Amino acid sequence: MKQVVRVGLLLFVFSLLSCSTEPQILLPKYRVDLWNTGVQNTEPLLTTPRVAWKYKTYFWIFSSATADARRVYFSGVDGNVYALNQETGKREWRFITTYRVYSTPTLYGSYLYVGSMDGNLYCLKRKNGEEVWRFATGKAVYASPVVDNGVVYVGGINNMFYALDAEIGTEIWRFPTDGKVRSTAALLDDAVIFGDEAGFVYAVNRKTGKLKWKFQAQGPFLSSPAIAENKVLISGMDYFFYALDARTGKFLWRFQADSNLSVSPAVSEKTVYFGSWKGTFYALDVDSGRVQWQFKTSASIMSSPTIVRHVVYFGNRFGELFAVNRQTGKVIWKYKLTEGSIGASPVIVNGKLFLGTEDNYFYALE
Repeated sequence: MKQVVRVGLLLFVFSLLSCSTEPQILLPKYRVDLWNTGVQNTEPLLTTPRVAWKYKTYFWIFSSATADARRVYFSGVDGNVYALNQETGKREWRFITTYRVYSTPTLYGSYLYVGSMDGNLYCLKRKNGEEVWRFATGKAVYASPVVDNGVVYVGGINNMFYALDAEIGTEIWRFPTDGKVRSTAALLDDAVIFGDEAGFVYAVNRKTGKLKWKFQAQGPFLSSPAIAENKVLISGMDYFFYALDARTGKFLWRFQADSNLSVSPAVSEKTVYFGSWKGTFYALDVDSGRVQWQFKTSASIMSSPTIVRHVVYFGNRFGELFAVNRQTGKVIWKYKLTEGSIGASPVIVNGKLFLGTEDNYFYALE
């Protein structure tokens, strides 16, 4: 009897050790949290950075990075999903899809979820990149998945939005949209909220897949909504930035920018931040839509901003990386990183800023 108890205890201890070997998730998804605020709870880089290391891929990088305590994860237009050691930049594993990947990997538990233009949503093991399951949509998946309470939410360019079982990849429900979905969804209570290329913003019941409300704008939505102060905040390709009531979809206000808006906003303390295709970066009051400050950069802004404390970070098409005081709009530093365009969101993990660019490199700055 004692032998059985001893063996059972050893097995129990081993199982605990096995479960604890995966590094803690520090940055789980594109736009950071379930509300897509783009706000990170870490320390900012306040001085002009230098390149700690860089890793060369086979083509452009539009994916933003996610991270655990050991690895940084991203995908590339070369069709690969990468996991690199944060300290050294050495590749720990690579997973090859059959076509281009724009989707940012999402970390949840021991797994990583990512969409590909090959028409599949993949679930991989975070520790080694081994495929667990794939779900075929039939057409490209540009959006980054959102995972919560064991459910994966993601849209595709097949005019469909899905809820899938995160463990086994089976479909729970699907919701037909009017246009292609590139928007990464935000979650609020029982609603999943996203936009499409037909110019609609949808709120769909997370459990049933039934429509709660729907709003139509004048042009497509390529960006992802952020939720703050009970508002849905989203950039439109029709030059307008919109604020909607998150519970009802009621139009609250809109702001006309100087050009197309495709970046996803960041929002904190009643101010929302985003950039335009003509290179203007805006800070607006969340309640009224009034401009708090704005400044002009030298090129189109395709990089969605990230907020760390009092600093907002973003890049532009000329390979310039900016750190701006988000209260005053004053530039803290500007760094010419590359001749290639920056389309990804800068993120900071363990004291390093991670970013991929169109020069085929993934960078760690410090």
